[in-house]
This record gives sequence, C-alpha cells and structure tokens, in this order.
Amino acid sequence: MTSNAHPETRILGSLRSADGKGVVRIEDRYDTDIDDLWSAITDPRRLARRYGQVEGDLRPGGEFHGRLEFWEGTGRVEACEPPRRLLVTTRGVDEPYDEVIEATLTADGGQTILVIETRNSDFAAR
Repeated sequence: MTSNAHPETRILGSLRSADGKGVVRIEDRYDTDIDDLWSAITDPRRLARRYGQVEGDLRPGGEFHGRLEFWEGTGRVEACEPPRRLLVTTRGVDEPYDEVIEATLTADGGQTILVIETRNSDFAAR
C-alpha cells in the first residue's frame, strides 16, 4: 500500500472552524482497495507495525488506550461502519480537551481515498 499514487498528486489539507470548533482535514489517495486500507487503520496488529500500540475494546462504545509514536492517550469508539467510516473521541495524556477524529474511506477504481478530520473545541482558540 502506498500513498500519492501519481507524482503530481499531493496530500490535501485544510484548517477551518465549524460550530465554534477547529477542524483539520487531510485527504490522501492510496494504491490499495478499500478493505486493505480499512484494515490498515483499524487492525491493532497493523497499527503496531507502523505507528504504535492500541489496546482495549475497539467495538462501538468501547474504550481503548493508545501509545503511538506521536501521541499517547485514551479514546472511545463512537461509530464504526466498515469499511467506510470510523469515528472516535480521544484525549491525550497531556491535553485538557477531547478531540473527535473521523476517518472516511471512498473506493475509487483500484485506489482508495482517505479523509481524516480532527475536531476539538479548544483548537480554534489556540
């Protein structure tokens, strides 16, 4: 699985405010099918190989703990609609606020588009 299938393609990102919350949006295209990319972002074994450990109840309503290369904290699975949508609420160990992270996947031929949006109430004020 690789991202940016075409050299002229680049990761698209934006920053905006919605309902008084800061929203960071990142979009990328991967040379893989939707099921493979879904597995890459939701399977704890695959996450461990690339980013770090995620342990806990990963079903809707379940809580988890993550220790990734760039973040450590806890979370709750708010929605899980394989292989198209994952919504989690997280809180970093050193952060006083929750973040909502939503990942949506869209099949596009032999590729998959991944959009990740991160929202929190304190981001816009920072």
